[in-house]
Amino acid sequence: MLDARKKVHRIPEVVSLVFIARYVSDHGYDGYKALCQRKLLQSARVESNLARNYPPCLLEWRSNRKRVNMALTTECADGM
Repeated sequence: MLDARKKVHRIPEVVSLVFIARYVSDHGYDGYKALCQRKLLQSARVESNLARNYPPCLLEWRSNRKRVNMALTTECADGM
């Protein structure tokens, strides 16, 4: 009996990462190329089953717009 399911051929992650990085470096806006490349490399290090379920928060949007790392000041109840 033949298997009726279609085989899906996927591009390996490393190969697709190279193409995406090349596209970003060729077509990215000045000032945002480095940011996009850094985010792309950071996302490659995260396990694939840890995909995010929600859109970026306002802090992420602002830090991306200003092209800086995210920082948040906090105060604990004990004053530390």
